[in-house]
Amino acid sequence: MKPLAANDPASVGPFRLLGVLGSGGMGRVYLGESLAGRRVAIKVIRADLAEDRVFRLRFQREVAAARTVSPLYTAAVVDADTAATAPWFATAYIEGPSLATLVDTSGPLAPGAVLTLGAGLAEALASIHEAGLVHRDLAPGNVILDDSGPHVIDFGIALAPNSTKLTAAEMMLGTPSYIAPEVIEGGPAGPPSDVFALGAILAFAASARHLVAEGPMHAQILQITRGRFDWSVVPTELRPLVVRCTSVRASDRPTAAELVRILVGAGVAKPSAGWFTSRTAAPTIKLPMLPSERLSRRRFLAIAGAAGLVAAGTGAAVWAGAFAPAADTGARARPPVRPHTQPTRTGPGTIAWLARSGVMPPGLSPTGPQSPTRIIIDRNERLIGANASEVFAVRLDGARAWATTLQTGSVSLWQWGDAVVAADSRRLWVIDAASGDIRFVVNAVDEERVESAGDNPDRLPIEITGVALSPAAAFVGLGTGIIAVGPTGQRLWRRSRPNPRNGVRPPAGAPIATNGPWLVTHDPSGPVVDLGLRDAGNGALQWLAQYEPAPVDPQQGGPGGPGGPGDSRGPQDESWFRYEGRITADHIVMREVQEVRVVARANGETVWSGASPTPIAGIELVGSTILVAADRLRAYEVATQAQVWENDARGARVAVTPGGTRIFVASDDGLSLLDVRGRQLWSEPYPPELGDAAPDWAGIDGELGYVTLRPRGEERGPLDSDVIAVNLGPPRS
Repeated sequence: MKPLAANDPASVGPFRLLGVLGSGGMGRVYLGESLAGRRVAIKVIRADLAEDRVFRLRFQREVAAARTVSPLYTAAVVDADTAATAPWFATAYIEGPSLATLVDTSGPLAPGAVLTLGAGLAEALASIHEAGLVHRDLAPGNVILDDSGPHVIDFGIALAPNSTKLTAAEMMLGTPSYIAPEVIEGGPAGPPSDVFALGAILAFAASARHLVAEGPMHAQILQITRGRFDWSVVPTELRPLVVRCTSVRASDRPTAAELVRILVGAGVAKPSAGWFTSRTAAPTIKLPMLPSERLSRRRFLAIAGAAGLVAAGTGAAVWAGAFAPAADTGARARPPVRPHTQPTRTGPGTIAWLARSGVMPPGLSPTGPQSPTRIIIDRNERLIGANASEVFAVRLDGARAWATTLQTGSVSLWQWGDAVVAADSRRLWVIDAASGDIRFVVNAVDEERVESAGDNPDRLPIEITGVALSPAAAFVGLGTGIIAVGPTGQRLWRRSRPNPRNGVRPPAGAPIATNGPWLVTHDPSGPVVDLGLRDAGNGALQWLAQYEPAPVDPQQGGPGGPGGPGDSRGPQDESWFRYEGRITADHIVMREVQEVRVVARANGETVWSGASPTPIAGIELVGSTILVAADRLRAYEVATQAQVWENDARGARVAVTPGGTRIFVASDDGLSLLDVRGRQLWSEPYPPELGDAAPDWAGIDGELGYVTLRPRGEERGPLDSDVIAVNLGPPRS
């Protein structure tokens, strides 16, 4: 507490002021005393703001909200005068530090104390939400701790969900690191946005670090809306809970009431004297499965013409009639899963082997760059994967070949010749695929901070944004620059961000595709996409194009995505939300989640673009055509957008043989092999041993086709078999 200043009043209403507890953009908070000696906290709004009708309305709402919520979880309102020249209200004074002060002075809380904090905050939010309110500014400074538990204060922007919104500027009065993605993107604040803030508070309490890195407002907003958080600083036992609460998708977050049940049911310690300084261990938290919900069918409107450095070309169109809903065949009934690793037949379309990798199914994403491959099949000998920080290999019979634990939270994996690249948001580890030995480590972020010193005036976050691999180099995007690293760890080159255009200096972009001579970079963080082409040999920028991707209308829900109408067998497929790039001699093909765009390789001008009304599972090149896998598999001429053929494979993962003559398809309903004209060479159902599994990747090695699988529906544990090898058969003459 600070002493009263010369310009502070001696009293407010019937209360004598003793000192200043704090101040902010809206006013000052005083410690006051009643005539009988009871202490209160008095919040007084600044007189100039009180003249603003909107701010006075806001203050009146704060008082009304605070009166509504149970005083068990907040500070009880004692008195108020919202009509005064300088409006004020007084609450019971809670003797204790704010969470922000405690962590800043004493460091992070122990995991057990963090869970006690979480249970108390969840209970407070449940009470707030039960009253029909949303806090909207939950942050460490608004949480007061005492021996009875945490107390939520400062209802400065609390709002009933159906109340009239105030202004966009008012929304940004919320603490930036604790504002949910949907609110930043212009959506309404609701109970899920408070749960996001709760998760961010738990991350802060456990690590003494805010959820997003320091930097300019636009950089913080980018981190939040893209879910780019460094979970390695959060203790392992707390990480799943925090990650679930701060999911980018609001529907994936638990409600506050559900959190109370989860934490209390797990045996979280109740608050007692000094609970927030105790070093108690955390009990095991078992989170419920995510709801088996489908991605709403999205209607896309293509944009003809793109703003930016390179003028857009012609040919943008909605693919009318494309990806039309297929008939619902219902869930496949399959017998129980049984271990099976040996083939029962030989010949095209037969199973060569089935195996279990031990890799956890898709769920909470790792931090850092995202790889499309969860499981690496190495030379038909071993399966390589990662669970959190452990990278490991198993032989086809299920025996462990090796395991390596990295000093991080979680990683993504890529195959690089006879090695595996593991990456989090800061480093790359290159691991020998046969032995598991670490060949070298690239401390990319630490090195980039030195390299970019003096060349990052807007304090763009430095983190690994993407990885692309060629036989000769690993290309790594870092926000402020791009580096190329050779197979033995040598630095090949570094290039900084492009020069400012229209007063804005764009990020370096994430490497998204390479074909050896050329490297494509991609940055979708702003209202327009920055697409760049670099010489892969030296990093020189050839051109930088900008275009506006097709907008999404989230109100167009319903069936029609991979899986067909009414299919509720599985949660949203992570592949539906990816960006991909492919390079041909004359074109670059980009997938912007639900839009496919073709640009000229020579200058980046848009040749054509088309938006899909249903989720896309992937794209692939075959000759002069681009395959687009959605509710059906379609082939389009890259140069003209003309449809060449289509196949009824739903939600397919596809791979093309090295000679470009055959297409291996793992769809929602089975396996097949097509020729380049889309004609079926063979088709087989999935073996019954797989149960109700779904494909998430397909690849080819020689005459074998590989498919990795994930559970479908409510089953989220590892499958008994999650990798299969299929005999493709010899090429036809």
